[in-house]
Amino acid sequence: GVISDKVGDTDDINRSHELHEKCTPENLPDVVVACKYLLNELCNPFTLDEYILYWCENADLSQVSITSRSECYANLTSGNNRERGRAWTSMVCEANGKHGNQLTQCISEIAQFGWQDFLAIHKNGIVTSDGSQNTCGTPDSYTVSARGCDQGIRVEYLKDGSWYQEFFIPYDRPPCNNNLELNGRDNPNLFRYPIRFRQCALSSECLAANGCSPSPGVIT
Repeated sequence: GVISDKVGDTDDINRSHELHEKCTPENLPDVVVACKYLLNELCNPFTLDEYILYWCENADLSQVSITSRSECYANLTSGNNRERGRAWTSMVCEANGKHGNQLTQCISEIAQFGWQDFLAIHKNGIVTSDGSQNTCGTPDSYTVSARGCDQGIRVEYLKDGSWYQEFFIPYDRPPCNNNLELNGRDNPNLFRYPIRFRQCALSSECLAANGCSPSPGVIT
């Protein structure tokens, strides 16, 4: 709710801050919404715990106030959806180096503005193979081809009856602000020929290597 700034004395100001702290958890997106923004918009109540397990096993928890990955999973699978959403919000804020007053402010900003604004400038906590937390990507940052057991989307164009790959979008580096902006100067083939977005199922070898972790999808 909206808290009035028309206060008359210090006690009123203190009461206003206390009320704000009580209201913040109620305004936070629930755990399913958090999952959709942090990992995959296809996340739903039936796959939620699988995604939570994936996040707890792959996130950088060095700055998070828990003692183990099993505790991470236990915290995010206990309580109602609002409580779980707040726990996940707190962990992501801490993974981004927010503690003390900054942690309170971080949680409050996500409650007020949502996950999309937060993730436009912060990270979701997942650590990539090179040891860094994943970030969003731009067309010029994507590789031309995907190798091995990479998960993601291939952007292809049809020329002379054959499909060619323009670039590959890794699932853990989605387009910044959820928008993929292209132009005819940098990607002329995508404007000259028919295009498609292709996501292939992983082989059994890849599934074993990835521990059968959830395979994110895409909506175009």
